[in-house]
Amino acid sequence: MATPRHQSAGVASTVRRIPSHLMKAKLREGRCPASQPNQTWAMGKKIGVLAVVDIFSKFSPVVDPRFSYRAAGKMRADGNPR
Repeated sequence: MATPRHQSAGVASTVRRIPSHLMKAKLREGRCPASQPNQTWAMGKKIGVLAVVDIFSKFSPVVDPRFSYRAAGKMRADGNPR
């Protein structure tokens, strides 16, 4: 088996791979537009939803979707500073 020219010359060959969470989605050929609900979904940033639910009555006074949460944001959504 013959060795590649760069290896025989002593040059290090490193291939840098992009992590999958940083890689952008590829556009696919032959896509048709959606003709009904839930047929096509968009890919975007992760989203978090804070939902406060009363176990007895199943009532939810707070449903708060955001891209990121910090502790102060959770207290503001709840309305009760702790």
